[in-house]
Amino acid sequence: RHLGTLGAAPAALKFGGQKPGIDRPGDPFFFRDCASLEDVRKEYKTMLLKYHPDKNIGNEAEACRQMQRLQDAYARALKKFHKKKPFEEAIGAGDVEQVLASFAGGEGDQAADVVDAEGNTVLHLVCQRCVRDVSPAQLAAVVRLHPEALRMQNNEGDTPLHSLCAHHRSPIELKGLVDALLGGWKELVGVVVEADETMQDGRTLGETAIKTQNHDGRLPLHVCCRCQRFAGKSSVDALRLLVEAYPEAA
Repeated sequence: RHLGTLGAAPAALKFGGQKPGIDRPGDPFFFRDCASLEDVRKEYKTMLLKYHPDKNIGNEAEACRQMQRLQDAYARALKKFHKKKPFEEAIGAGDVEQVLASFAGGEGDQAADVVDAEGNTVLHLVCQRCVRDVSPAQLAAVVRLHPEALRMQNNEGDTPLHSLCAHHRSPIELKGLVDALLGGWKELVGVVVEADETMQDGRTLGETAIKTQNHDGRLPLHVCCRCQRFAGKSSVDALRLLVEAYPEAA
């Protein structure tokens, strides 16, 4: 039935005279009376059934528009009622000491169990959001919480070393921070190297990270070179350290 339209320009789709998801007079207010996250989830399930296109045969266009509005309102409601955990608030404030304190005592979430929607571990998040104020000793303490995070990759394929090199704009001691991730963290926190910290091929966790490519095919050295224009000469020593640790990358 579409053969007669092959030569014609496609018409713009319009639902109810407006674009999908745009509010207009008379539209319902989603989640307005909700007082908790549980209330939000209950109303969301109810509204899904009410406005699903399969439940509105003959009025699918309007149902699709309301479904889009519902999804947008649901995302906003989740953010409104989401209660940040102590370590999330600390990372948002750039306070590394509070990040460490939130995992002290062994209660609540453990650093090894924390992975956000983008695949970032606690170490990734500290390297991304706290890099301006973190010291090598503090970063070493974060590594100690979960050493395996040194070689873990997020959804973009970045290790914490990639994240550090990408967000280092004007850190206190970039060379010391890079050295901490390459293995210097053990000396800073007084940890004795154990056999299980060495990979099967003989590389340590830090050496594994420096030889890891992200999904764009970049090594930490590539990322550091791309950010040189932001840091000027302040990251030359760190760049030299990366080259010495993995000369083949140059």
